[in-house]
Amino acid sequence: MHFHTVLFDFDYTLADTSVGIVNSFHYAFDRLNIERKEEASIKKTIGMPLKAAFTALTGLQDPPFARAISPLFL
Repeated sequence: MHFHTVLFDFDYTLADTSVGIVNSFHYAFDRLNIERKEEASIKKTIGMPLKAAFTALTGLQDPPFARAISPLFL
């Protein structure tokens, strides 16, 4: 059998990236003047789309915040 593409589910499959994800959320919250959330709460959102995770953690559905958070993760 010959494969042209191989896909991997990276988070928690090949590596534990949770420290970097938690630190990224803390950075974004600090930049947006939002209270930091607990590490355990952030870890529960790993695997969710960024905007959904942000809303789940903050309860904010404000479009300006949703637009502002994405560039902080690039």
